[in-house]
Amino acid sequence: MIKNKVETNSKMTGTYLSALLENCPDPVWIKDIEGNYLAVNNVFATFCNQHSKTAVVGKTDLDFWPLTLAQKLRDDDKLVMSKKTSLNSENLIVVNGEQKWVETFLSPVLNSKGEVIATTGYLRDISSQKIEEEEKAQTQLKILHSAKLATIGSHLAGITHEINNPLCIITGYIEILKSNCKDVCQIGNPNVIDNLHKASQRMTQIVRGLNAHMRKDLDVIEKVDMNFCIKETILLIADIYKRKNITCEMHLLAQDFLINANMGKMQQVLMNLLCNAKDALKGRAEGLIKITTLNKDNHLLIEISDNGEGISKEVIQKIFEPFFTTKPLGQGTGLGLSLCQTIVNSFGGSISVESEEGLGTTFKILLPST
Repeated sequence: MIKNKVETNSKMTGTYLSALLENCPDPVWIKDIEGNYLAVNNVFATFCNQHSKTAVVGKTDLDFWPLTLAQKLRDDDKLVMSKKTSLNSENLIVVNGEQKWVETFLSPVLNSKGEVIATTGYLRDISSQKIEEEEKAQTQLKILHSAKLATIGSHLAGITHEINNPLCIITGYIEILKSNCKDVCQIGNPNVIDNLHKASQRMTQIVRGLNAHMRKDLDVIEKVDMNFCIKETILLIADIYKRKNITCEMHLLAQDFLINANMGKMQQVLMNLLCNAKDALKGRAEGLIKITTLNKDNHLLIEISDNGEGISKEVIQKIFEPFFTTKPLGQGTGLGLSLCQTIVNSFGGSISVESEEGLGTTFKILLPST
């Protein structure tokens, strides 16, 4: 009778164990000390791409996973058995052709003498968590990068002021040379003074353009001459782009070019779009950026086109989303185009993009004319 009771209890224990395994939503297993699977639940069998539990029992990790991963899992089992302690680890595995991050929890199974007779474990799919963590880290890095750029911008006014002071002195002495020493200088190089004068004027224009770009009255709405705004913005970058084999062409055809906006903010929009165009032309032997203004139904249309590689349809769908960028980390915050859209919308306008891979990209800004 006692024997029957023991057998009954043993069967009940097996039933309870089986129920425990099957009701666990995570893949669960038990292995012997050699690494052979003794018992698993159906979730684990499915996870291993097997049709049933019986297809897993008696096999080892080598039957389901690549050699490197199987060896690591075996090493983890040995570590748990040797130290008689639990272990959790994270592994990147491939399941049905899809990469997944899983967190694995292992524990030794001890007999009444304290000897290890098996190992048991379960795992959880943490792929979504990993993606969220990565996105959060990327966002934090982008915010940090934006803060660094903002710090540089806040100091730029002081830098241009420091440049402007000696520049005024240089320009003044060039004027003196031009008036008093022109005959002497023309002996060696007749164009030397004129070239110096042009260079100093160019530097003055750049400093003036930077100061205009950093104007603090960013909330002031005024009549803005967009043809002039475009010219001033191009003045800042034309020579820099030229050294990168990029030509900037202006086709300012609009007759009604005044809009109600803010000069500084519109320059910010133009600068963002021009910088993106420059990046799209990286490696091109003959890069070309065209800036065109046209009148369309009481609106001013501004088009900025490049002959770069173009943008895929998948990217275009996300291009105005905050923090979305295809640039390497540290080279873009993903805020530029989102900010452009916000600024243009605030002036009652709209911004759109047209692109074809291999043929280039065109951004279109439509703003009400005054």
